[in-house]
Amino acid sequence: MDPILVLGRRSGNALLQVDEGYTDDGEDIEVLAESVPVAPAGVMRDALFDSLYFTVTWTMGVTLRITPILDGEEITDEASDLELTERFESDGDEMPRRSRTYVKRLNRDLFDGETRIGRVGMRGTWFGVKIESVGGIGRGALLVDAVSLEFDDDLSETREEIE
Repeated sequence: MDPILVLGRRSGNALLQVDEGYTDDGEDIEVLAESVPVAPAGVMRDALFDSLYFTVTWTMGVTLRITPILDGEEITDEASDLELTERFESDGDEMPRRSRTYVKRLNRDLFDGETRIGRVGMRGTWFGVKIESVGGIGRGALLVDAVSLEFDDDLSETREEIE
């Protein structure tokens, strides 16, 4: 007889058997991670947010949705989906974890013909990011290793102090 691992839960007085699939009481398990918002130019100044870099390490197959959060509002029009393919051998053995850094551009250059005349993008004070799975997750590992932000804070003052 193979040993089994069972976990106890205080709230609801339940015993949960480990390694019995990828659902929670029949519901798909989903990933949701949200960063703490940052104000890289300071709380009294705006910044133009250029790029968002994030590094993930995985073996599971999952689709992640990356949604920027600007000044407390999710910018759903700028959300992007990233499909990570499962990393298992045909016999079911897990392959080595794979790490990769992805970049999400947060602004766009404007051109008149071939002449760059400006750029538009996300401008604000506070920036955060939400990373969530689209649908359930599979077996394996998923780690969000790092998230970093590139920005330009050389903008005109947009707020003034009052006495």
